Amino acid sequence: MAYRFPALSQKSKTNGATYTVYTYLTPILHDVLAVPDRYISLVFLLYGVVSVFSTFIGGKIAANNGIGKLRFMFLVQAVILASLYVSSRSLAGALVSISLITLLVYVMNSTMQLYFIDLADKHVPSARDLASSLTPVSVNVGIALGSALGGFVTTSKQLIDVSWTGGLVAVAAAVLTWISYRLDHKTQHSYQQKVILFGRSD
Repeated sequence: MAYRFPALSQKSKTNGATYTVYTYLTPILHDVLAVPDRYISLVFLLYGVVSVFSTFIGGKIAANNGIGKLRFMFLVQAVILASLYVSSRSLAGALVSISLITLLVYVMNSTMQLYFIDLADKHVPSARDLASSLTPVSVNVGIALGSALGGFVTTSKQLIDVSWTGGLVAVAAAVLTWISYRLDHKTQHSYQQKVILFGRSD
């Protein structure tokens, strides 16, 4: 049962990391980057276009040991989120950071959903349907936590500080992914040893 908490938490944290920033993207664009109101919708259109490619890339990664790659992708996400703090000095640089933030959050979704289902198949096959429903639940939890964290930051620090705060949440997600990865390998190794011992007992 120990594998469930890290697996669920890492999904909520990756969304929490992104939504720490995304929830306050409009005031960031307006107050920090000085984007005129009439152009803000164009930035969100860019966000939507990038998300299409993000979903496609996510499917490719999920099919090729996605959980092993996630450990490093969360660290990349942390760097990109924190980069907005620096790139916000330039509108072009900030737009690049925002596009990369979008690209990574959807890249991870397919991998995490397949990971939940695989865990259910290995440990509790009867809960496969439940595992499928855990992804939207963890997404909503992450959005709520990220929004709340961003709200705390914006009231106690400067608005742009949500960027590096989201980066710290992504680092926490990387740690939880590493724990899940180690637990999976430990479980698999134990299973292989049992198979070998069983074979020898014959």
